Amino acid sequence: MAPLIQSKRTRAEAALQRLEATEGGPFTVVDQADVAAFHFDLPAAALRIDPRLELDADRHGDAPQDSERESARAVARVLAYTVVRVRSGLEGRMTERAGSPWVGRTIFEIGLCVRHAGEPGVLLLAQVCPEALEGAVGDRRFGKPVRFGTTSLQFDASRGTLDCGVALPGSKSFMDRPRLALAGQVSDEPRQEGETTGEEFLLERYTNFTVERGLLRLERCWRSPTAALPVAMRGEESQAALVDVLGIAPAAAAEVTLVGGYVLPGVSECRIGRPRCMQGPACATRWPIEVRQATRAEKDD
Repeated sequence: MAPLIQSKRTRAEAALQRLEATEGGPFTVVDQADVAAFHFDLPAAALRIDPRLELDADRHGDAPQDSERESARAVARVLAYTVVRVRSGLEGRMTERAGSPWVGRTIFEIGLCVRHAGEPGVLLLAQVCPEALEGAVGDRRFGKPVRFGTTSLQFDASRGTLDCGVALPGSKSFMDRPRLALAGQVSDEPRQEGETTGEEFLLERYTNFTVERGLLRLERCWRSPTAALPVAMRGEESQAALVDVLGIAPAAAAEVTLVGGYVLPGVSECRIGRPRCMQGPACATRWPIEVRQATRAEKDD
């Protein structure tokens, strides 16, 4: 497969082209009330990812990671959004899903910034859905690492405040659950030239990669362009849920640092393609679990 490399200024166009040409267009279109994205920096040595994917910590565009610091670091992205409208269908014939159980729900996605054959994306480690959705999701997870917990996202445009958080199941007591709490003041000041690198790096990732029992999948999407507002974080942020999802050792957890975040007010259209397997003929083979585990162990050796 030829590498997909494009300049920062054309990432959105390239993502839309991939979705239309490769996926045949979106399978689902979702409107989101607000989208919040947060950037965490952590040591790459604390992580272990699929060798078919490459960690991407280069915030300066598509240049090779040639500095020692960039190669030693990794970036975790937390994306939170509230669904307000759902449409789905085939061949561009979209049907309104007014009764969809996803409407009105806040979803959290936690993943690592990666690349595959030059295509920037996120290795999805957890898609945290409200516990009320557990019955609706059932077994239809399409390889996604779905977890159920308590989620919240509140953006007050008049006051310029953003508060969001997620709590993962951990015990019977809510306060004992691994939690992630984020809050900040949203800036409406125009950005100066050269200050959008972090925004582009964090937000212009239109592909989710997932690895389930060794099976590599991707799901492409495209969001209609909207202004991203920087968020100045405040206070001590709880990161227990992030550390839990990353699965890193307590010693490395102390090195996870919150870099910053952005909010996209009212994303009117997010086009989502079908999850696709990326392993050719292997995708049609129902391998037993023990064979997949043995294959991974052999690769590790």
